[in-house]
Amino acid sequence: TSLRNRGFGSRVSGETVPLWTPADITTDAWYDAADADTITESGGLVSQWDDKSGNNRDVSQGTGTKQPTLTTLNGDDAILFDSADDLLKAASYSPSGNLSVYMVAANNRTLPGVSGEIDVVLSTHSAGSAKPGMTFETYTGFVTTAKRFFASEGNGSVFSEYVDGSVNTDSELGYQTPHVFDGIGNATVGANPLTIGKFGDDRFQGNNYTQEIVIVSGQDATADRQKMEGYLAWKWGLQANLPSGHPYKNSAPVV
Repeated sequence: TSLRNRGFGSRVSGETVPLWTPADITTDAWYDAADADTITESGGLVSQWDDKSGNNRDVSQGTGTKQPTLTTLNGDDAILFDSADDLLKAASYSPSGNLSVYMVAANNRTLPGVSGEIDVVLSTHSAGSAKPGMTFETYTGFVTTAKRFFASEGNGSVFSEYVDGSVNTDSELGYQTPHVFDGIGNATVGANPLTIGKFGDDRFQGNNYTQEIVIVSGQDATADRQKMEGYLAWKWGLQANLPSGHPYKNSAPVV
């Protein structure tokens, strides 16, 4: 793991100023592949990923053939979910209401995709035409839905999105940087427990490197959202992808 993942501060006027992290706010759930103490693995297979929010919303997988792989992406720690059946699932935590969702992920599929492919990062989706629950994907091959591929293979991206709990249709919601995220459904009605790597109802697959996920209740103020984006971008070496004019384009946020 590179030094940027270890929480080193920034030099300001000869003093080391601590970098801002999600520990400085109240989070609903927080999964960080750079923190080895939060990952239970054997032979590279991950059986549990602990929640750093303090809410004990760990995600786990007891079946060895369904456990994702602890690996690296561009020199940084990542958890790789295959295109078959890998998934990590919370025991009962199902995010609901209005949410701010942030993550760093990269697609591992060679384009062009095949119709019907869906690469799920996280989901609380439940089956049914009303599509209760929410889903975030790096790519879908269902060309009629106007969803799009946004994370190039082998290169992580920072994503942030506000999910309106009252929405119950396919929507691209809130602010996205630097690529569009696809948020499906609402986060309130009939949702399954949080699942990473597959739909919440165990359908469809992920084929992604996942490095960090942070979920916050409500809609973050602009300044807080930008801090989160800056934190993720600098931590994972993706600051060049932040849009021009972003307040943390040139330096990471500090406390």
